[in-house]
Formats: sequence, structure tokens, C-alpha cells
Amino acid sequence: MIRMVIILALMASLNTWAKDLKITVDPMRPVYKQPYEITFQVKVDGDEVPQIRFNPINIEVINKRQAGTQTQATFINGQASINKTITYIYEVVSNRFGSAYLKDIGVSVGDRELLHPTVRISILERPKAAKNIFVKAIVDKTEAFVGESILVRYFLYTRADIAVSSTDIQKFPKLNKFLKRFHQEQIVPERVRHNNQMFVRRVMYTAQLFAETPGDYTIDPISLRVGYSNNRDPFSNFGFNIRMGGRKKTTAISDPISIEISPIPGLNIPKNFTGLVGQHNFKLNINKNKFLVNEPIEIQLQVDGNGSLELFDAPSVLNQPEIEEFDKKTDLSIRKDFTATKKVDFTYLGRSNLDLKNLNLKYSFFDPEIKQFKEVTLRIGDILISGGTGGLETELRQELEPQIKPSGNKKQEPKNTEFDLNPFYKPLNTLLYSARQVSIALGSIACVFIFFLLKRLYFLFRKRGENSGLFERACRHGVAYKDFVEILTFLVNEGDLREKIQNLDISDKNKSYLLGLLDQLNKYYADGEGNKKIKVKKKIFKTLEKLAYKDDKIIYEIK
Repeated sequence: MIRMVIILALMASLNTWAKDLKITVDPMRPVYKQPYEITFQVKVDGDEVPQIRFNPINIEVINKRQAGTQTQATFINGQASINKTITYIYEVVSNRFGSAYLKDIGVSVGDRELLHPTVRISILERPKAAKNIFVKAIVDKTEAFVGESILVRYFLYTRADIAVSSTDIQKFPKLNKFLKRFHQEQIVPERVRHNNQMFVRRVMYTAQLFAETPGDYTIDPISLRVGYSNNRDPFSNFGFNIRMGGRKKTTAISDPISIEISPIPGLNIPKNFTGLVGQHNFKLNINKNKFLVNEPIEIQLQVDGNGSLELFDAPSVLNQPEIEEFDKKTDLSIRKDFTATKKVDFTYLGRSNLDLKNLNLKYSFFDPEIKQFKEVTLRIGDILISGGTGGLETELRQELEPQIKPSGNKKQEPKNTEFDLNPFYKPLNTLLYSARQVSIALGSIACVFIFFLLKRLYFLFRKRGENSGLFERACRHGVAYKDFVEILTFLVNEGDLREKIQNLDISDKNKSYLLGLLDQLNKYYADGEGNKKIKVKKKIFKTLEKLAYKDDKIIYEIK
């Protein structure tokens, strides 16, 4: 009798499984390393929320989403009851062919506990037929040197008779071991032949990578959710216009790619090696060649090329003890052809008289194509610094001053010049030679004060003039992907976009908002809507504007 009761109870529980919980796999026989879906349909009463649990074996869950809810109302003897069937879809992948399992399946619905027997899934080693939609990562090289540019593009391939209605990047490639540059390419879809079939391919994601250390690297896969429909019309030859198949969705994941990174050859590395790898051009500009003591000497070094200019730290241009390096500023800009330009502005002050002749600078970089170092020579020319107390009579003083009267009773007539400057130089000479120490101190303080003030004003107005519209446009019209990247790059020079946000000196709440805004803009970009703008919180962007110019406040208060 007891055995009969147990058997009846088990049968009742099995009926509950089949009635209230249903699990399906699509496709029924998936291919390893290719995504597939496991669907849970759970029947609940009222507003109950089911909690699903299981133990996956040879199954990696990529994503979970609620696909929909079906509601059914019934009336029995005047009593109304509402039942809902909630559908959850798990996007998964198996990394080994053979068998995969869902074990210990259970669903908690209110005070009920729904159980389900183990689900076994057969994983195929290769697909039975050619894939109609897939994603492929293509790199320009699989072997590179440290610091050499590696370009990777993720392409979506669809058979020519399939129309793509939507694309959504579910999982971006991490690429954590690389220094990264992300590029927004506007490439028109092109027709290509693959396995003797015509496909249309579209670039979905582009990154330029640089490895900082030698070793084995991996180009991570990307996961796309693709909406599509079949455009094939088998009745077109008979005068009908019928489209076969409705809208569908599938998930495509690219295969990882191995990259081998080699070190720079260690023999005969030049002392002036910049660390740059690839083709580069160097330019040098100096504001003039003749200076007074404590007058700014401004030199700009410009480097163009396809190497990792983010890591390039330009050495000092002038290393003489009589010259002091006062300031050094850098500016990096990335171009659409995957090259970059880095400008380094040096500011020096000559502290005493100095006469330099035929100055040259030499830089070298590594050419990975010929596997040799190349050296370039930049000419500075002559540098003349005068006006100090060392007694050096320079050409500059001769150009600015007329002949000074010698000491003694006998007067010397000035030269016949257009302007007589002796009345101006007489008190100056008296001050210089009778109170030399006082004049040096007061003159130096005045020059330094004026130099600091003028330079701060110059860079303040130049910086605000070039970038003042960034934040105003964002607050007024919103931001697109390109605008947001420009703002983040203006605020922080180094790191990828997420790292730039994390390095901002703002609250965690504001960082969270900016990260969410970046995710939304990335989604628009992936959907081909890179120019679509999003309204922003003005208060946060006003905070970013204040942060951008907080170092530009003039520290001198003039009353």
C-alpha cells in the first residue's frame, strides 16, 4: 500500500514537471564553439517571479533574457483565475564536442518547487551545413614586435540572400593585455566570396593594438546578436512576389586569434632609440635663435607615424647646464588612417650667456619590415643667449645698443644713426654699473613675473578658444559617439575610454552615469547609428567643463 502511494506521488510530480516547466534546446544538435539557445517556459500564478537554477556541464552561459509572457484568464463557477507562462532564453556555448548536461534543474515559484530531470545535449564537432551568418576577426598580422601596430577588424558575414535588420554587440572583446585605440570606420558593406558562396560583409568593430611586452597574445572574440530575414523568393519566376520566412534572430561569436609578440632585437640598440616601432617622421621647430637671459626658448618636436606614440616620452632637447627646462607639454591626435601625431612643446630659460653652434639632434626607431634601426638627424642650428653678467659682448647687444660712451673726461661723438638712443642707455648703464646687484635682482623678478603671467594667459585663451564649444554643444544638443570620445580625450590623455572615465576626479555616481552613456553610444555605433545624439545631464557636463579648466585659473591677483 505504501509503495503504491509513493508511485502515485512520483507520477503526480512528473505531471507537474510537464505541465508547469518546459525546457527546449535550439538547435537540437548544436555545434561546439557555436552559440545556441536553451529555453525555459515556466507557468506561474498571478505576479509570482520564478527563480531558475541548474548546474551546467560543458555549457557556458553568455546571456539571459526574458523573451515574453503569455497570460490566460479562466472563469470557473464565477471565480476568475489568471495563469501566466513566462519564457526565459539562455544563450550558451559549449567549448567541447560530445555531450553537455543541465543537471540539478529546479525552479522556485512562490512556495512551490518545480523540478526537472537532467537534460542531455549532443554537441557536434562540425556543422552539417554551411553557416549563413557568422562573425570573423581579421588581423593584418599574426606576428609582431613589441610596440608594433596590429589592426583587427571584426566582420559580420551574411549570405547574399539574407537581409540584416539589426545588430547588437552583446560582448565586446576585452583585449586587456594590449594598449588599445578604437576607430569608428564608416565602411560600406561589400560582397565577398567565401567557400564558393557570395556573402555580404560589414565591419562591426575596429581596434588598433600595441603589445608592451613580448609573449603569446590572444585576440578575444566578439559576440553579436543579429536580426535577419530570408529574402529568397522561389516563386519570382512565376510572376509572384512572396518572401519566404519571417524575421529571426541568432547569436554569432568570432573565433579567437593567436598573436606572437617578439622583443626588439637586443644587439646594437642605439642610445637614441625612442622605443617607436614602425615608420615615423620627425620635425623640429624653434621660435628664434637669439635670446636674452631669462627669455623663453620655445621648441616643438613633432612625430608622425603608426607606432605607439602614447608611450613615447621625448627626451630633453637642450641639456646644457646654462639652460633650464621650464615646461613640457604634449598633445596626441589620432588620424583615420591609423597613424598618429604627437607634438611635444618644450620651454627653456637661458640663465647665463651662451653661444652654441650647429646644434643637431638624432633619434632612431625600429623598422619591422627590414628588422633594422633607422636614424634621423634634426637640425636646431645656432643658439645665442646674451644679456647676463658674465661680460660677454654678443651680437645681439651690438644690434640693440649704440656705442656706449667710454669713461673719462673726453667725450666721444655718437655715430650718425637715424635715432639717438644714448639718452635712454645712459641711466641704464649707470644703474647696471653702479648698482649691478640691485638691477640684476629687480630685473630678474620682473622678467619672471611677466613671463609667468603672459604664458598662463596665452595658454588659457588658446586652450579655451580651441575647445570652448565642446561642453556647450553637449549641453545644448546632446552628444554622439564622436563627440563623447573627443570630450574624454580632452579631459584625459591616456587609457581607453573606460579607463579615462575611471581616472576622472568626479564622484562614483557621475562615473557610473558616464559609463552607462558610453555603453549606449557604443550600442548606437554597433547598430550603424554612430551620429545619433543622446541628451545629457547638464549638471554633470558642467562639472566636467570645470574639471577641464581647473588648472587654467590665474594664480596672480592684481589689485
